Amino acid sequence: YIRDASLVISKGLFLKKRGSFHLSHITDVYLVQEQLDWLFKTCTVCVSTANQASGQFAYIEGFDEEVAHNLQEYLLKQSELSAILINSNGLHAFSQVI
Repeated sequence: YIRDASLVISKGLFLKKRGSFHLSHITDVYLVQEQLDWLFKTCTVCVSTANQASGQFAYIEGFDEEVAHNLQEYLLKQSELSAILINSNGLHAFSQVI
């Protein structure tokens, strides 16, 4: 969810972890879609920041494909970033917000 200009990611059922990433610090937003994701029309949203911890934590799996694209578009508009959609075959699509 988004609160106070930050993307907040909560994970875990028993061991809860939470990460907060200020929208201005987000450097990239990726959608990763592997073969099973493609079949079920889901994908993983990956968010990058300058902080190394974001690579290990800032991803959300199992997003509906349309919802993921909407989130990506929103984050891109907030940060004016470039986006890449990656599938199991490599680079799928590229877009840039100007």
